[in-house]
Amino acid sequence: MSLGSLNSAPSVQMGDEGLIKVVDHFKYLGAYCSADGSNVKELNHMIGKAPGAFKELEKVWKDRYINLDTKMKLYNACVLSTLLYASECWTLTERDESRLNAFDI
Repeated sequence: MSLGSLNSAPSVQMGDEGLIKVVDHFKYLGAYCSADGSNVKELNHMIGKAPGAFKELEKVWKDRYINLDTKMKLYNACVLSTLLYASECWTLTERDESRLNAFDI
């Protein structure tokens, strides 16, 4: 294993496999990780997925025989859980919280 100079991006040689690439962000176990520790990419991803979960329940929202309490339970179980998946690991700024609250209003 060899490391690059201190002035450039570090590089790691792993046997015959070649260099391991240094990246700004990557996806690990379904979550985006950033080198700077920000959650922007992960938040964008989850805020982008949640409307899809909401749309999947379109027939439920339009069904007048399903009461509001049941619809709210489905919303919490399907839509909010999609939006907030793995959020216990996030470090949120006020702006991040505003974005999440704006989705849920």
